[in-house]
Amino acid sequence: MLLALVVVLLVSAEDVESAQTGGVSRGLEDALEPGSVVLVRMSPVAPASADLAKVASSARADAVATVTWTDGEGRHAHIRVQRANASAAAERDLDFKPSDAPAELGKTVGFAIASMLPNVVDPGSPTPPEQRSAVRESHDGGEPPMDDTRSPSWGLDLTFAAMTGIGGTAGGLGSGGGLRRDLGSALSVRVAATVTRGAVPDARATLTVVRPRGGIGAVLVRGRTVTIGARVEIGPWFYLVDRSGSSPSSGGRWLGGAEGEAEVAWTVAPRVALTFALGLDVAFGTTRVIVGEEQRASIPPVRGVGDAGMRVSF
Repeated sequence: MLLALVVVLLVSAEDVESAQTGGVSRGLEDALEPGSVVLVRMSPVAPASADLAKVASSARADAVATVTWTDGEGRHAHIRVQRANASAAAERDLDFKPSDAPAELGKTVGFAIASMLPNVVDPGSPTPPEQRSAVRESHDGGEPPMDDTRSPSWGLDLTFAAMTGIGGTAGGLGSGGGLRRDLGSALSVRVAATVTRGAVPDARATLTVVRPRGGIGAVLVRGRTVTIGARVEIGPWFYLVDRSGSSPSSGGRWLGGAEGEAEVAWTVAPRVALTFALGLDVAFGTTRVIVGEEQRASIPPVRGVGDAGMRVSF
């Protein structure tokens, strides 16, 4: 069977944020097998003179690729690709027309790099049918060849959630869900909602906290199977306090809030990861629980939060 790869894309400081580099990364991700990882790294020296074997070893990557735009206009690309187990790098040159958009020619370069990485096949497995379209040596201005296997860019989060108050009552257990959209290899946006329910002993009541929110996440460390990241999200929090007994009553309140968490994702299948997160939830105000005319408890603005669950990418 075909195996996923970890590939380092080594670029110069001036090219790290360019549209060409973004296109190369996306094209390479699209062309590789699902579960493959493309790491874009800035080279401290000219990429053409970098020791690719050392970079592959230090990053524990299957291959390292460099792209050098040799004509100053971004119309001629020189590619070097070295597999971790190869004695020398393979090289290729591509020429483009002045009318080609930088992002699109970058994608073509990404597909060219993928075509220079022989498929890794388990011993004893039959060679699969042709998987990739050939990459032209000279781009004619049309669309780059496309692969029918695309890297997942959406993710669905399903989690069990816990909350505990810092300096007051606010604990609870519950569940949540979120929809995530990747903006590249390092950034993503997400909308989510979590519902937790716990006790307010001093008021003999229960507390339900609903937290719809949205925000941005970043990958801090990416390994072969484990990714460490962080995210910050904001939204309107809703508190509902229910008091049962001989004199049942209830009350609710909306207020703004923010949440920050560190997250670990452990990939257990090409598109499935187990997720674990810890962080802080901050409400923009303290909520007092009053029974009759007496304050029985308060819900503090700062709480510890955590969740564990799974993420399915598609």
